[in-house]
Amino acid sequence: MPRISGFATADGTRRYAQRFPHAASDHFRQRYGLWMSSLGLGGYLGAPTESVSQGYVTSMVAALGAGCNVIDTAPNYRHLRSEQDVGDALVQAIEQGIIQRDEVIVCTKGGYVPYEWPTESRPPDAVNGTHSLDAAFLTGQIRASLHRMGLDCIDIYFVQEPEIQLYTLTPGEFMQRLRSVFETLEEEVRAGRIRFYGAACSHGLLTDTGDPAHLPLYKMVQVAEAVAGANHHFRFLQFPYHLGMAGAFVQANQLVKRQGNKQVDRIRMSLLAAAVQLGMVSITCGGLAQGLLGEEIPEGNGRRWAAQVTRLMGTRATPAQAALHFARSTPGLTTALVSMSTPTHVAENLALVNLPSVDQDRFFKLFE
Repeated sequence: MPRISGFATADGTRRYAQRFPHAASDHFRQRYGLWMSSLGLGGYLGAPTESVSQGYVTSMVAALGAGCNVIDTAPNYRHLRSEQDVGDALVQAIEQGIIQRDEVIVCTKGGYVPYEWPTESRPPDAVNGTHSLDAAFLTGQIRASLHRMGLDCIDIYFVQEPEIQLYTLTPGEFMQRLRSVFETLEEEVRAGRIRFYGAACSHGLLTDTGDPAHLPLYKMVQVAEAVAGANHHFRFLQFPYHLGMAGAFVQANQLVKRQGNKQVDRIRMSLLAAAVQLGMVSITCGGLAQGLLGEEIPEGNGRRWAAQVTRLMGTRATPAQAALHFARSTPGLTTALVSMSTPTHVAENLALVNLPSVDQDRFFKLFE
């Protein structure tokens, strides 16, 4: 695979956005200089087979040509195949003149020990032998991901499910380990191998404060500030959010310092609201609940919200389109990821590119 140099830039992502004059004015959202599409491409689902890889590569190339410039992957997605597919798709899209490297935001992750690793070579801190925040392990994983994707630089590197470590560490020990991780990742930024870093959590950021696996976002930001000051590069979050799992918007489970209060007084906010207050960018995964929302919305609040969103869209919408439009319209959310492994799914989902998000006031009324 040819080596692809460069990384996403303000000029490049702006150039990409300008090639879609018919896109809704809020489809591309500027975050830390980068213009990010409201829908992004994930690669979690599917078997690690050549046929599935061909579908993903074809779909990624199509998505890059249709207004989607955020791609997310991880080594443990489809046993390393998904990262390889990202590299193949980028090569094809560049060769076909669809994109340039500086127009695309590539995200990957580290934390889970690859399945292929022999037991004796796993990091000593690995929880159940499967999850590690060891600094040397993560730096090695960054280099391995760069090699698999054929890149010189990763735009956003997520620490994957750090809350797993709380099963064996005290909260104080965890924050000390997180500091070591952040110090390592700031070094990787200075070395030019990554541009930003963040945390990708399945539940730690979403649980209530009394849960043993709860991750207090404000403390994580404090760790980043202690490591690198106000110009730290811990700027991105990833977590699940969809019609059937809207806790990031409706559940006040994060503590944030009250604005303008000189005392250390914190109020409870939803994760999405807290992220905005703390200068974090929210990317959500599971927009279709791993495909469950693509055919029929289950009964409950999700179905009611989907029906209301469909009416507000002013057009006939498939269940998948209604679910994704709900996600991309959520205040505080920048990009909603969705796995797309066929051109048909790409066309269906990215038809939303030209549709403005639901007005914020109307969105809040969905929950009344």
